[in-house]
Amino acid sequence: MDKYIIVGLGVFGRSLAKNLIQKGTEVIVIDKEMDLVEEVRDIVTYAVCMDSTDEKALDALGLRDVDVGIVCIGEDFEANLLTSVLLKHKGVKKVISRASDPLHIKIFKAVGIHQIVTPGVEAAEKLAYSLVHKSLLDISYISETTAAAKISVPPSFAGKTLGKLNLRARFGINVVAIHRMIETVGKDGPVLQEKVISNIPGADTVIDASDILVVIGETDNLDKVMKSL
Repeated sequence: MDKYIIVGLGVFGRSLAKNLIQKGTEVIVIDKEMDLVEEVRDIVTYAVCMDSTDEKALDALGLRDVDVGIVCIGEDFEANLLTSVLLKHKGVKKVISRASDPLHIKIFKAVGIHQIVTPGVEAAEKLAYSLVHKSLLDISYISETTAAAKISVPPSFAGKTLGKLNLRARFGINVVAIHRMIETVGKDGPVLQEKVISNIPGADTVIDASDILVVIGETDNLDKVMKSL
């Protein structure tokens, strides 16, 4: 089971924590405001009220076995940056930081933060999906229960037709398009570009190992197919 630590329990942080817990992961949350910690204490694995820039306090959490740290501090950029750097320094395998200001984004990139996300409830849902489901490339919510997603093809799909895979009957999802990574020649040499090769593909369409499937379905069904990949 993957282990996550979320720092900052604003709207984005709380939404992310709830989404990750619903997907069966281990989630530790940190905030310096006790009322926010108490709000999620009963639904997460462990909740602690502390200053995330306190290096000794972070050491007590044993961060080296944490797979992903997400810093969701919104207002205090200095605290966000320092916390992000400390998590990285303490051995967290992947650090994701929240930022929307272009200058802040440049600074995070300069210090080697692995990924930067923008705030928002939908962004939190997308991030939770992508962290839990490694084959997920993108997801857009059509309604509260339905979404469109782009997923990379697992090796077991390569060389098979959509009819043989029978994703609609097995998982209740529909493949509405297929994209393929195609090598083109640019000014700096060969590059891979994503191209649409089929809209509304038929049952006889053969899947290539480099394909990306665009699928639509209920989010519960998307969860099922992701877990099977």
